[in-house]
Amino acid sequence: MEKRKLSIVAWEEKGRKRSKLDGAGASPYSVAVRRMLLLFLLFLCAASPSFPQSGRTLSVLYFEDLGGGGNAFIGKALTEMLIADLSALQGLTVVERESLEKVAAELEFSLSDWVDERGAPRVGGMLGAGILVLGSFSILGEAMIVSYRIVEVETAAIRGAGTIQGGVGDIGRLETELSLSVMERLKNLFPELELPPSAPASPKLKLEQLGAYGQALELGDRGQFARAREILEQILKENPDFPALKAELSRIEERIKAYDRRREELLKAESEATLDWNAFLRLTSSYMGAMRYSALLAFCDRAQANPPKEPEGSLTTALELIGYYRVLSLYMLKRWELLVPEGELFLKSYPASPYYPAVKNYTLSVLDELRELEARRKKTGAQVRPLLDEYARAGQSERDMTAYRIATEYFNGKLYAEALAYYRKINLRSVESRGLGGDTVLYLMFQCYYQLFRKEEAERALRSMEAFYPESSLLQAMRTLLLYFPQ
Repeated sequence: MEKRKLSIVAWEEKGRKRSKLDGAGASPYSVAVRRMLLLFLLFLCAASPSFPQSGRTLSVLYFEDLGGGGNAFIGKALTEMLIADLSALQGLTVVERESLEKVAAELEFSLSDWVDERGAPRVGGMLGAGILVLGSFSILGEAMIVSYRIVEVETAAIRGAGTIQGGVGDIGRLETELSLSVMERLKNLFPELELPPSAPASPKLKLEQLGAYGQALELGDRGQFARAREILEQILKENPDFPALKAELSRIEERIKAYDRRREELLKAESEATLDWNAFLRLTSSYMGAMRYSALLAFCDRAQANPPKEPEGSLTTALELIGYYRVLSLYMLKRWELLVPEGELFLKSYPASPYYPAVKNYTLSVLDELRELEARRKKTGAQVRPLLDEYARAGQSERDMTAYRIATEYFNGKLYAEALAYYRKINLRSVESRGLGGDTVLYLMFQCYYQLFRKEEAERALRSMEAFYPESSLLQAMRTLLLYFPQ
């Protein structure tokens, strides 16, 4: 009872603070009107047939920080972990956390204003849930207290409650106890529910890591996926068996893939339509910004036959820009033999172009690169020749290690296509028995694909690494390179 009183006092104090904030910088009239509008919207959403209530559908609302310590990220993380655990119950539908974000975004206010028992019917109606789990937490020194209530939406009655306490040094255990406690109360309400065969995983998790996880969730909700993924992968280094983090990473990656597919559709449709000047600039800038030089080169090939008309007063012509983008693409794709004549043609055709110095530098540097490449071929060829003879005479078991030595010579000589041909001859299990890590071979193959701009093969090498060598220290480097893969 004393804990309940403390909780109520904290809620009332939180309400007084919020009232002061609502009044800051706004007239009492405008605040009152805004509240009336929000209540009206809540009433409409609660009555709307698009949000049917179901006694077997449960939603977990964000856990509130009663200590006022600015730990909102922790509340979001606790909510997501509890949702993941409760989703293992058979016979109960659990609303995904994304639905909370959608409702809050559509109504432009915080659901935390309505998480008491009186607001439960409205919130449950908006989320299509018949049961709500309302929670709060307090951090007192090295201890953390988490309380929850299970509220029936239709009657607003509290059908279960509990309090869990633990140390901030092992939040994973505390969250597991929270999940088990909620499951037990739900089983009492619905005896036919099937509990999972084993208790939820309890990763070793510190308070700051839980906060970082919540921050990553928040960044993902805002569309800042790269930063969110960076935070999640950092936590996974310290907690490689944290299932909630792995699940969130997968969700972020799937969302990014969906956005990429939509972008590809739009770019393809625009590139195939009749080009105007603005569309031409937008498409070329998009390809350059994404480092998609193969696509930029192909687009310039098409545009060259029917270039858009530049506006009056333009500093450059469409054909001049196309010529520059072709040289740039060939340079980035390391297609040296094609770049030299293309660069010379540009220098001859556009001597007054602002791109003239850049094209000149590209062309001269490629000439130097071609001379150096020829020298490397001769030098590496002489070093590899005896190894090739050894490879031809060797038995199967010796061939794998010899192939690795040949490939490494080619790799060191920056002859990546030749190196790749021999890396692919290697039997990974065979070289592992001789002390060479198979993950090392896969990583070097990935590097060859990276240097040769072969992204699909690089992705396949990464998937192989994840499947067969998930603990490899080289895995993170491959994932990072793939994010910035030039195409």
